[in-house]
Amino acid sequence: MEGKMKKLFLILLVMGVFGLNVNGAVWESQVLGPDVVIESLTFSPYPVDPGGNFDLTIKVHNTNSKRTIETPKFTIQESYPFTLSTDPKVKVLNSLIPNEEALVSFRVKVDEGASTGVNDLVIVYQEGTRKTYLSDPVKVDVKSSGIELSVASIETVPEEIFPGDEAQIKLKLTNTLPVLMKNIDLNLDLSAASVPFIPLGSTTQRTLTALNKGSSSDLLFEISVDPEAEPGVYKIPLTINYDDAFENSYTIDTLTGIKVSTLPEIQIDIDKNEVRQALNAGNIVIKLSNTGLADLKFLTLKLQPSEDYNIMSSPQVYIGNLESDDYETAEFKILAKSKDKLDLKLLLTYRDAFNSEHESEEVVNVANYAGLSVVQLVFKQGGGLFTLIFYIVLISFIYIAFKEWRKTKHLPWALKTALLAVLVGIKRIIKAIRPRTVFRGIKAIFRFIREP
Repeated sequence: MEGKMKKLFLILLVMGVFGLNVNGAVWESQVLGPDVVIESLTFSPYPVDPGGNFDLTIKVHNTNSKRTIETPKFTIQESYPFTLSTDPKVKVLNSLIPNEEALVSFRVKVDEGASTGVNDLVIVYQEGTRKTYLSDPVKVDVKSSGIELSVASIETVPEEIFPGDEAQIKLKLTNTLPVLMKNIDLNLDLSAASVPFIPLGSTTQRTLTALNKGSSSDLLFEISVDPEAEPGVYKIPLTINYDDAFENSYTIDTLTGIKVSTLPEIQIDIDKNEVRQALNAGNIVIKLSNTGLADLKFLTLKLQPSEDYNIMSSPQVYIGNLESDDYETAEFKILAKSKDKLDLKLLLTYRDAFNSEHESEEVVNVANYAGLSVVQLVFKQGGGLFTLIFYIVLISFIYIAFKEWRKTKHLPWALKTALLAVLVGIKRIIKAIRPRTVFRGIKAIFRFIREP
């Protein structure tokens, strides 16, 4: 480390002795005023950047071997694109004795809009209150350390592209620097096997003759998307070669991203069904198949409430990830109520390959669902009581019909007589359970109780 410092010191010493500035150009001594000569100049850093600062150090020499210069003053003439950041802006020495040399330093600001290239800077000298002297223009090289064109935006037309589509890649190039750029060549590299884009009608190279400072230009690339492309963001190498107004050449190697989307495709089927008619409870298994190109993430299936059924299990099943060309099942237990048909209301939520949320509502009809007739539904809802009454009536009918047939040996007459007897009996039962009849029966019971 010590050896490197010694070597650096020697280099700086040689630069000072021979009057070299930091860019290696030889500085010829310049008379600044009576008896005052500028022996050397140094800049740090060099070249200087638009919008940046640099330090200027000048070595001044009193060449008179007899006269002392009292209170010599030095400054920099502020003219575009240079302004002084030093405080104070005027450097005053106590004196310069005969043959004495002194170093004077200034901090200089370069305007952000400074044109790249050579700009003039002037040193000002004054001895006390006497006449002011100006140096010959000092040539200062203003050159950005990283001159680059700006890719302001890149987009596709249409904005969302899918496998098998034809589209345009629209690239906007902007020159934000205060200098003309020319001979601009752009190359969009679609040659990689992993990139699912094919150029249409032309190559993927574009050329601009020139691009003025502050201006922009749009470049279009016609492409086709591979029908088998998987959804995702594909990185494409972009190379830009160009020259500035001073014949300096530059190259930008960067990456840009193009997004390929896909629409989710989910097929829903009834995989298993234990529910065949109304008022029956059973399990129904739903089969979800991913028939699209993209995988689905965080898939959840929820059975929504409906007038057609009651949900007797958890209404929601978390499935998780469902890959392309794969399937999963979800099971629910329900009690069917509809006498006509059974439609399941389903809500699906999931995220796609870009982590965007999706939600869709689906209605699935349960096939092989017979339902019930009105009579069946009444008996189902009545339960055991209606069943008991039905069997009593049926047995009564058979008994009476058999009894009459034994008497008359005439079957039609026996059936009619039995039917009439059953209907009369039903009528009497209905009449007996009417509210007025029941009320009269209760009054008769009370009279019986009161009698001695």
